Amino acid sequence: MSSARHSLMQIGQHCAESDCNQLDFLPFKCRECNKNYCPLHRFPDKHHCILKETKILGLDTNIGKQECALESCKTVDILLSQCRVCLKTYCLSHRHPPDHGCETKTVSKPKIEQKQIKQKKPLTPQVQLMKLKLSAQGDQGIPSQHRAYFLLMSSPEKQEKLFFDQRWTVGRLVDYLAKKYGILNTNNAQDLEKLGLYKHENGQRLPFSEHIESCFKSKLVNNGGILILLKSASDKIDTAEYEPNVV
Repeated sequence: MSSARHSLMQIGQHCAESDCNQLDFLPFKCRECNKNYCPLHRFPDKHHCILKETKILGLDTNIGKQECALESCKTVDILLSQCRVCLKTYCLSHRHPPDHGCETKTVSKPKIEQKQIKQKKPLTPQVQLMKLKLSAQGDQGIPSQHRAYFLLMSSPEKQEKLFFDQRWTVGRLVDYLAKKYGILNTNNAQDLEKLGLYKHENGQRLPFSEHIESCFKSKLVNNGGILILLKSASDKIDTAEYEPNVV
């Protein structure tokens, strides 16, 4: 029994780490110091290894290994992480800025150039008339060749696409619209304020006695134009608050 045990003792090797000296039958030999170690102390950083200053193909055996930049930590490892703030390399335990006392810097974001908002170009009278013809409402008994199309704004918030008989006078059209919208019309009375139709482009009131077709011929207003229905004592109004939308 003692002889067999002695033979087994000769097969195994004791761990070279002085604090261990464990007998191991499959010891690991350190490639740096060529000594045998148990599994617990097999890596150079786990035992007091005397590193050889040899060169392999002209390269240091420690190539790729770096030391943690934190003064209180001297971890040497290949897996180090670079801090995005101070650009120094740290071990995995100290890789985050708060872990190594790094002062966080405000990263300036590139300014995003604001795209210039292109203002919509006003529609040509021909295109505007074409759009109104697609959805305007009116008396279907009016022959198509006598129809006058308008985008009518009875308030800054309210607009309507309508068509009328261009053989009417402007006064007759005003009377019709007053009845349609339930507006008190005192144009025949001695009242300074008159309910009238104003051209959106320049705020000019259309003459009551003028026929609509005559207004077209004299260019006072275009067929397919924008009119504002308003009661005012002035022949001209400010149309800035009226924003029509012809779609």
